[in-house]
Parts: sequence; structure tokens; C-alpha cells
Amino acid sequence: MPIYEYHCQNCNRIFELLCKVGEDESTIVCPECGAHKVKRVMSRFAAHGVQGGSKSCGPSCSGTCSSCGM
Repeated sequence: MPIYEYHCQNCNRIFELLCKVGEDESTIVCPECGAHKVKRVMSRFAAHGVQGGSKSCGPSCSGTCSSCGM
């Protein structure tokens, strides 16, 4: 089940909710004020990874250059 962010149009609070895919938005209630006037908003996301993506940037790399981050 995905986590969605919702904006309450009554009290202006943004909250997260674990929902079933395709769940009817009219059943969602704001945890702050209890209103049903909520709208799903675009969530922010973060991408995590290793800088450089590999242990070396080429056959001549010793692993200490600035381009591979090692």
C-alpha cells in the first residue's frame, strides 16, 4: 500500500496516509479537524545512491580521483 500526502482544505494541514490503491478520496478524514475536504498532493521524494556509481571511473583510476568520489 502506498503512502499518500493529503492537504486539508478546511484547516490547511498536510498529512500522510497509508491507503489502498484506488481508495475513494471521499472516505479520507483530516486527523486535525475531522473534515472530509481533503485533496491528494504531489509528494516530495528523495533519491539515495553512491556517488560515482562504481568503484572506479576507468582503468587508470586508483580510486582517489574527484570524479569517482572514492
